[in-house]
Amino acid sequence: MAGVDPKLCRLVEHISDSAARISRLLHDGVEDEYTGDVNPHGDPQIAADVQCDDLILRCLAESGVVSVALSEERPELERPGGEGFSVAYDPLDGSSIFGANFTVGSIFGIWRGEGFEGKTGRDQAAACYALYGPRTQLVLARPAGAGSEPSTSGFVVQEFVLTREGHWVVSRDTLGVARERKVFAPANMRAAGDNQEYRELLNSWISQRYTLR
Repeated sequence: MAGVDPKLCRLVEHISDSAARISRLLHDGVEDEYTGDVNPHGDPQIAADVQCDDLILRCLAESGVVSVALSEERPELERPGGEGFSVAYDPLDGSSIFGANFTVGSIFGIWRGEGFEGKTGRDQAAACYALYGPRTQLVLARPAGAGSEPSTSGFVVQEFVLTREGHWVVSRDTLGVARERKVFAPANMRAAGDNQEYRELLNSWISQRYTLR
């Protein structure tokens, strides 16, 4: 990532390494049994949640540039022993559908400095998510560096795919959202039972024959 802070590059490298390790862990047949515990949000934890969380925290510590880390699976801030960035992450988003062999992922938000109080999504130094499905891919939004063509937000968004040999290669050098597409992917559809506006939005997509993805 030419022209980008070397510390940020190092952090992204270790996050992408954690995603590659999780991919191997899931494909090798990680346990999907419930542990009997719940995360701070009250969601039941499966063994894979805990294993992926531990793996990511080790990678963040190995980077040496993370002051604090906050996971969906841990009630307290962790201090990995580094300095420079704060990372909030969900180690295995969608683990409740893990047993159905649906695609699951890891989500990361990266901020400069120590702590999250008073910071917003727009303050992020970078953000990325990994998807573990028929192929493992990583989507990274990072500051525009030398020779990069930024989006209107000043960030470059790229997609990477993990090869069979365990290397990340760029599959799309620029990534964005099309202005018009008849595709929708709603989250937390249960909320439609309580929120009339959300229910009306879902119904409008369905009546316009949008495709669910």
